[in-house]
Amino acid sequence: MKKHLRFLKLLKKRTKSLYTRIKVLRKKKNFLFYDVVYGVPSNNAVNQSLQSLLKKLEIFPYNLTATGIRHTYASMLLAKGIDIWVVAHVMGHKNIKQVTETYGHLLKEKKEKEHQIIRHLLSEYPLVEQK
Repeated sequence: MKKHLRFLKLLKKRTKSLYTRIKVLRKKKNFLFYDVVYGVPSNNAVNQSLQSLLKKLEIFPYNLTATGIRHTYASMLLAKGIDIWVVAHVMGHKNIKQVTETYGHLLKEKKEKEHQIIRHLLSEYPLVEQK
């Protein structure tokens, strides 16, 4: 996950000037990768473009994939406590089903932390007064 975070920071920093210079087509349906002739590229084509861009910008590791970066992004949002419905929305899902199936292990960890908070809150307010 750390390598993906480092990648995202470096990519943001280095691509601003690159995009300005080479005028990457981004307006068409707001896609980052878009081919004027073929339209929306396959996942494999996106990964090839991404890895080529990583090499060009000298951002290591060169073998990151769009799917890996996407999973890292969603995992970070959930780990930081962003509501699951919001995560589903920004990931482009119409409901939380895919998010719960893919990131269920993170949600289980969060559930246990939330239960600990509830237990702590309940311990502060005993239901029966003690004499």
